[in-house]
Amino acid sequence: MRTRHTLYPQTSEMYICELDQCPLCGEQLELSRYSSGHKIVQNLSSTVEVGYWPKQCDSPGCTNYGEKWRSSEWQQIAPMYCTYGFDVITT
Repeated sequence: MRTRHTLYPQTSEMYICELDQCPLCGEQLELSRYSSGHKIVQNLSSTVEVGYWPKQCDSPGCTNYGEKWRSSEWQQIAPMYCTYGFDVITT
């Protein structure tokens, strides 16, 4: 039986949601108090630990009140629940 191989990231990257205003109400988005999406991603050239700081709409009258918005850069590195980068999947 094979044992699990431990991945050691070479670098660590944190991304911040790129949106400044809520797409529905136009109010200023607030940076969340916690980071999310932490995972280790294997690319063709390296192993990287990534995560993001979400933003949320704090306007009580908005239909998106409290909804977390992810970073689009973070979403372009690897699929949501996968540790292989898109460059590994497509080759």
